[in-house]
Amino acid sequence: MSEHFLKEWHRMVEARDPAVLAPLVSDQAILRSPAYWRPKQGKEAVLAVFGGVMSLLEDFQYQGQWVDGPEIILLFEGRLEGKTVRGIDRVVLDENGRLSELEVFVRPLSGLTLLAEHMGRYFEGSAAGT
Repeated sequence: MSEHFLKEWHRMVEARDPAVLAPLVSDQAILRSPAYWRPKQGKEAVLAVFGGVMSLLEDFQYQGQWVDGPEIILLFEGRLEGKTVRGIDRVVLDENGRLSELEVFVRPLSGLTLLAEHMGRYFEGSAAGT
């Protein structure tokens, strides 16, 4: 189950196209990020955040992954305004192999702050950004 999900996840990142992963995101998916006060809820919001991150971070790549049943940990790195941002995506799959929960951890704090500012501008005026 997680092998198919990971294959599609990496295909999404390579294509820089969240639509690739859409069939594998639950309609009730939840995304938790230190960039937002409240979790983002729903497939549309989660895919919109993926699109924002992929459009903002340069040289984005995954450097490691760990799988424990329905839980996947992915170590990533990218650049924003010449600064390196590193983090972890913690993915939880539901019983159908779809993303039900995504929790993001980003460091350093200055990189998180910069990413949050850019994401705010990216979503300004859209329902996905609220």
